[in-house]
Amino acid sequence: MIWRLRQAPARSRIDRRSMTVAKKERYDKTSDKRQGAHLGRLAEGGGKPVRVDTAGADLVLLDELVGAGFAPSRAEAYRKAMREAHARAVRKKLLDTV
Repeated sequence: MIWRLRQAPARSRIDRRSMTVAKKERYDKTSDKRQGAHLGRLAEGGGKPVRVDTAGADLVLLDELVGAGFAPSRAEAYRKAMREAHARAVRKKLLDTV
């Protein structure tokens, strides 16, 4: 008995006449609009997206902060910790000048 393996459906189809690959139509047509709206609101508020690479040990600390109720999410924990660290630095600088 000969077994025939079925090929997985291709993500794109080949147009045999021109031998070019036509991209498969996306199912989510609103993601670009949502991303654009989000980035627009961020820019209006003077913000900018920032990528932060976090090592395993730091990620554990971040998750512990979220678990302890310091912040509702990792992103908010980063923002809140940064604001608090900045406030401490400003306070220290003011105390050093007095």
